[in-house]
Amino acid sequence: MNLRISILSAVFFCITTTTSFAQTEEGGAIRVTLNDHTPFRLVVDGRVYKKHGTSLTVGNLPRGKHNIQVFAYYPGSPRPMRRDLIYDGRIKIHDNEFLNVIVNVNTGDAKIIVGTPPAQDNSNSVGNDDIYNNKPKGPELQDQPHTISQDELNNIQKQVNDQLTDTDKEKTLQSLLKKKQLSTKQVAQIFTWFNFDDTKVDFAKWAYDHVVDTQSYSALENGLSNDNARNELHKYIGQRSGTKM
Repeated sequence: MNLRISILSAVFFCITTTTSFAQTEEGGAIRVTLNDHTPFRLVVDGRVYKKHGTSLTVGNLPRGKHNIQVFAYYPGSPRPMRRDLIYDGRIKIHDNEFLNVIVNVNTGDAKIIVGTPPAQDNSNSVGNDDIYNNKPKGPELQDQPHTISQDELNNIQKQVNDQLTDTDKEKTLQSLLKKKQLSTKQVAQIFTWFNFDDTKVDFAKWAYDHVVDTQSYSALENGLSNDNARNELHKYIGQRSGTKM
């Protein structure tokens, strides 16, 4: 009983603390560090967080499973390289939850602790805790009428999370959404369920005819980490919008 009370107290304190940087009504946050406190690069659901540090915090992550990749940082390297991969795994997060993820550089394992973020270093050193908001850049996407409800989308996510590969996830989504209408905001949320940009682009192309606010569709480019993928989606949106003019 005392253990349960302690866990609930920690989670409650976590909720009140994380709002200072996440400002989120739904979703959670993660703080990643290495056990030897060396700098690294972080990729979450295919999105590359370009800065490096000895700790990185990402907020506004939708509830569910997220693919986390941690790469060793080497000055002069323009992007994360596969050879520098330290950790690659999936982490489940709930609404208003803060997870401390401590990666062991020797074993490649991660220790996950539910709790509150440690006190931040306010100095100007490279060890500062870099904090990121996971929301897309640019104008905030809006909810749209006549689209599926958030509850229905959450139920769909549960079925998608049961699939192992991006290909299976995409097939499941197409089957479940073939007679549904979506908003660009909902497609952006679905993007976070995939591991690879190529699948995100393929799904975005398929979903175009199901979206009620295609005028906002270019905002999806912010959810892609690869320049080629962004260019491909940008070109596709231009072609589709051109045919409608």
